[in-house]
Amino acid sequence: MAEILIGSFAFRGGLIDKIKPLLEGLVDKGVDIESIDCGVFNPEFVSVSYRSGERKMPLIKQFGSRTVYASEVEVRNALSEAIADIIDQEYTKKVVKDYLAQKQLNLSKRDTESLTNDIVRGVKKDVGCIMPIWPSKDSLSEMISEYLSENNCLIIDGFVTFRLKEYVKYLKRFTECSIEKVLMEAEHREFVRLLKSFADMQEEKNEEVHLIKQPGGSFWLLDQDRKLLSDDYCEDLMSYSIEIGPTFEDLLISALITTSPSKVIIHMDIDEDTMYTIRGIFGDKIERCPGCSMPGCKPAYREDYVGVNTSNKTSKPDMVEEKTTASGHNTKLASDSSINLKW
Repeated sequence: MAEILIGSFAFRGGLIDKIKPLLEGLVDKGVDIESIDCGVFNPEFVSVSYRSGERKMPLIKQFGSRTVYASEVEVRNALSEAIADIIDQEYTKKVVKDYLAQKQLNLSKRDTESLTNDIVRGVKKDVGCIMPIWPSKDSLSEMISEYLSENNCLIIDGFVTFRLKEYVKYLKRFTECSIEKVLMEAEHREFVRLLKSFADMQEEKNEEVHLIKQPGGSFWLLDQDRKLLSDDYCEDLMSYSIEIGPTFEDLLISALITTSPSKVIIHMDIDEDTMYTIRGIFGDKIERCPGCSMPGCKPAYREDYVGVNTSNKTSKPDMVEEKTTASGHNTKLASDSSINLKW
């Protein structure tokens, strides 16, 4: 009769539920499992007793005076698989939760659970945070099986602490990186919420505002009459440089808030993050033009030039020709203009 003891401080009450199903499945393979008992102590122990030399299971190896039967290997492999799964899932959650508690983030129980699950899922992927050294369940199982081949007692907590130091260190570093990301996202959401409140309080000044990009790389905001909007923020957007100064997103948000439009029509490609932010602030006021005759509209391309009126909005209106865009809204093409738009 052989016996193996598996103990844990952290997973009291659930240890036997992980181990028992895998061991019971060995009976069909001819392994004579005598008993699977659980001792409610601290640590909690699961005792597995089995017959190691029965005739049903062949001899595997002979180590001097020690005989190793297939039954021993089967039991050891089943236990290793169960323990690897516990470490891979449950212990990971414990390390993350303990680390989150140390950081005193004042998260609700629900948010803590959600964040923990996100980190556990993400820790197995290369998210660009740090170089992953995550051990797979197969490699964990091999390590545990090797340990059990020389020992008949394993305390999971101690095994992780002493045999998986780098694993625990990686988990903590990954969790720290994830916390920073969550805090940045929370700050961004609050920033968007405040800007939305401010934008909602603004009196609407323009029926439509069109955003287009010029061949030289500058960005223009035009009103519904195709006149160039030219307050300080719009001019800052026109002179935007990727190398210096505020980001495009910051300049665009400032310009849109000051122009306070009823509708914003985007005639160019915008990165996903910026689009997400401006939609969060301006909601359904934001529209993407699917392509129209407006010069500068992407994907529409026009060899012929149509001017854009840059005169002050309070000046005498220009003679215009009305056209309907593919998106259904009316646009007015200026018949006379001092600035050329070519795409």
